[in-house]
Amino acid sequence: PERPAAGPVWFPRWATSMVEALAPRLAWVTGGDSSIQRRLDALGPQHTVDQFRLEQVLWGLGSALLTAVFLALRGGVGGRLPSSLLLVALAVVAGVLARDQALTRAVQRRLDRLRAELPTVIEMLAMAVGAGSSLAAALERVSSAGHGVVAAELSRVLDDTRVGLALVPALQQMASRNELNEMG
Repeated sequence: PERPAAGPVWFPRWATSMVEALAPRLAWVTGGDSSIQRRLDALGPQHTVDQFRLEQVLWGLGSALLTAVFLALRGGVGGRLPSSLLLVALAVVAGVLARDQALTRAVQRRLDRLRAELPTVIEMLAMAVGAGSSLAAALERVSSAGHGVVAAELSRVLDDTRVGLALVPALQQMASRNELNEMG
């Protein structure tokens, strides 16, 4: 089966092919697709590795363009062509790695919010169960009444149970996805 294109509809096919060709090299530089997939999973199901790789290429090209413009405004390349090309190449690598770091920071911010919200949500679940609700009903109530990272994760757990996954494995997946000992 053919894999969906990495880029958006407006993205030229040749550029998508370039991204697909560069993806294995990017995977090698940034620690592999499994590392990216694990961090993207923590952010939610709307993110794919192919989309992330496209963003990395765009960040790298943007960094290269900014560097080239800076060099041109600084007085041209002159007799320093090799060093200028090296700077542009380093800018590409820096852009790719910057996108990877931005992903790591986004995941960390989300985990920090999750940790901050977790005690309140646990208290709400305990009150609902204490009032006679089943665990599934308490999760439903808290996820629909709440807003934030934990409520979104509980909604994801309930979505998993609606498509046939048992509640305990769905909760275990949530704990694994978020790498929190508090949830394990």
